[in-house]
Amino acid sequence: MEPYTATKQNQGKQVISAYLIQYQQLQHVLDISIEDIVAPSIKDIYLRKNPAAANPQIVLKNNGKETIYSATIIYKTEGFKEQKEEWRGELPVGSSELITLSGLVNFSSGQNIFTAKVQNPNGKADQYPDDNVLSTTFNSPPVHDTLLVFRLLTNNQPEHNSWKLISHDGKVVVEKRANELKARTLYSDTLRLSQGAYTLLFSDSAGDGLEFWYNSDGGRGEAWLLDGNDNLIKAFEPDCGLGWIYNFTVSQNPDPINRQNKAISLYPARTSDFTKLTYFANHQKDIIVKLISDPGGEVVEERNYPNLKKGIFDFDLTRFSYGRFFLKVFADGQEIFNKRIRYVEPAKEPDADFYVWPTDPLVSQKLHDWQDWKFGVIIHWGPYSEWGVVESWSLCPEDEPWCIRQGPFAHDYYTYVQEYEKIQQTFNPQKFNPDKWADACKRAGMKYVIFTTKHHDGFCMYDSKYTDYKITGSESLFAQNPKSNIAFEVFEAFRKTGMRTGAYFSKPDWHNDDYWWPYFPVFDRNVNYAPSKYPERWERFRKFVFNQIEELMGNYGKIDILWLDGGWVRPVKTASNESNQEIIEKGYNQDIDMPSIAKRARQLQPDLIIVDRTVHGMYENYTTPEQEIPDHVPNHPWESCITLGDSWYHTGPEENYKSLTWAVHTLIKIIAKGGNLLLGIGPDKTGDFAPEVYTRLEEIGNWINVNNEAIYGTKPLAPYHHGNLYFTQAKDEKTKFAFCLKEESDNFPNEIKLPFGVDIRKAKIKLLGYKGSIRATSIQDETIIKLPKLTTKLKNSPALVFSISITNQY
Repeated sequence: MEPYTATKQNQGKQVISAYLIQYQQLQHVLDISIEDIVAPSIKDIYLRKNPAAANPQIVLKNNGKETIYSATIIYKTEGFKEQKEEWRGELPVGSSELITLSGLVNFSSGQNIFTAKVQNPNGKADQYPDDNVLSTTFNSPPVHDTLLVFRLLTNNQPEHNSWKLISHDGKVVVEKRANELKARTLYSDTLRLSQGAYTLLFSDSAGDGLEFWYNSDGGRGEAWLLDGNDNLIKAFEPDCGLGWIYNFTVSQNPDPINRQNKAISLYPARTSDFTKLTYFANHQKDIIVKLISDPGGEVVEERNYPNLKKGIFDFDLTRFSYGRFFLKVFADGQEIFNKRIRYVEPAKEPDADFYVWPTDPLVSQKLHDWQDWKFGVIIHWGPYSEWGVVESWSLCPEDEPWCIRQGPFAHDYYTYVQEYEKIQQTFNPQKFNPDKWADACKRAGMKYVIFTTKHHDGFCMYDSKYTDYKITGSESLFAQNPKSNIAFEVFEAFRKTGMRTGAYFSKPDWHNDDYWWPYFPVFDRNVNYAPSKYPERWERFRKFVFNQIEELMGNYGKIDILWLDGGWVRPVKTASNESNQEIIEKGYNQDIDMPSIAKRARQLQPDLIIVDRTVHGMYENYTTPEQEIPDHVPNHPWESCITLGDSWYHTGPEENYKSLTWAVHTLIKIIAKGGNLLLGIGPDKTGDFAPEVYTRLEEIGNWINVNNEAIYGTKPLAPYHHGNLYFTQAKDEKTKFAFCLKEESDNFPNEIKLPFGVDIRKAKIKLLGYKGSIRATSIQDETIIKLPKLTTKLKNSPALVFSISITNQY
């Protein structure tokens, strides 16, 4: 039972939960039940997905004594004929499984009742049929005409985006892959469809959608669905994380278009000069736009647009003083849009004042060594892989598309948390073989590993003595496995190959009662009480973090890097930039005493590199831009952490992995600016990498083996890149390297032009991987290299590498 005591809007809700659990011996040999109807269901509204138009999903559970291999499923919407499917699979005793059916979802306009029934487990009568039937309600999905238009305006990083339209039988009707889209381009695709059910899927492999506040370099894109008469049906949310799913049906009797539909956007909301207002509506109205100072409420600019249907309008803020403004849009006198703008001073020169070089000579030397490693792997793995959900973040009640809850428990937060924390009882990665991981990463050319010892959910992938919520805990199914101390096994396996090791550790711990105190509700990722008001509780948490880091640094062999995540856990005085505005406004001083942690960690690991991510200063020995490469060349140590698949975690068998071309080009672009690439991989629930991961790692290693002298131990060479050319140089500056990049569908040119001169008489020019001689000419500030007849292997390479060594001989 869950009585809600809140009685007013926006009032905090206190939820009291009670459970009666009774254990008894299984009574029946064959007993199957329907535990939940995931789709169609009214619960879709909690997932920010529209109702399913096809392929119902139900959860079956085996309550009997024998494994179930088959069952009959009968389902219908009230008022329509029954549909029947025969399920085949394997449902062990006590387990549940989400089943996707192949039929359409019939519906009437408005609310519908859907009923599913399961019977005949293993072809025999169910011995307890009382739990074989379940019903749910759902709202009718949208019905559209046979002629539609999908319009996509890409942002600055379309290489992350793709979309496709799929019919209910799984056929791809239209598809646009990431490599087919250009930046800042408006695409308009006409969809001529036959009657039936369809799903429109948009994906962003970087997880930052068409717009994300943290990735200002990405810019903003838009996506709309229109009818054949240019009327707006739906405007999709640009801040969509990994993407969105839109289900609909097509009929000759479509739903009427809502004449009030409109799409209004403003970007950027933080600017040093201009911002842009985009307006699209289904019919003309008299529009007034007001720019209002905040605070003060003064209208500093007002514009009138009579009979406006659509348009894009620039606003120049350079005429005003720096500060905050509201941009409000009024239609026929009624306010329809209101967004705050921050007009700020132009950014200072990058890296001007936040980086602090380490003074400890051991740390300084290790950091210089680390800069030579160039290529590493970060492995996100935990019980969440059992469900195939985002690591930890679905526990966080922040309303973001990339961290929404999924699955049969998604409709209720408190039930979801309880079930999530029970995953350890079924998480049993019997294929866990860290030696196999380490060998694959070593052969790929990686020099170091960062492993998630504990993510924000608080579940320890090592044998911590300070919590039982761990892989070796009393409720963990995997605890009896001889390799149950997973972090220890991972570090040992990678060290055996000669690779260096790093421990990812989350400073926030959402399982710990001294961080998320059950006395108060949880609203976001932060501590849910004021540490200044409850200092004893915060002190317990601080000691807990200290103790866990101490045991990792003291009991797990040589650790080279302590990689701390959860940058919002920091002294409030360090939260001085725009991205930490929420910390500033709350005023919660989440100070875990990094000086004490760093001192103890380096007593145990004297040359330890510490990365307190995003908390600039002496404990962030290198910076870690996430899912992006900086536009400028940082003048301090840095590492881009970027996923090989769709996300940090293993999303399931449908996960999309980036190509060899993408991987090689990304590595080159990063090392040309002096950085390291930390490639993200998520093992699956069995404890293994996906087959595509092993294939990609082998391909990357094959390319690096040919070109390794241009990668490891190098430093940037101005101008860093020129068109499709990128440059590095040896530490002694006697050898320069030029990378010529090629897309998969292109051919290498007959010659390349380097933007610097070379004394040909003193230079030895080689094409790495090619045994013949190379012809070149040099004229003033340009060197022209003629490409020889390439072998098939070099023709198909994502990049050619030339070395130019200067000798003293003529």
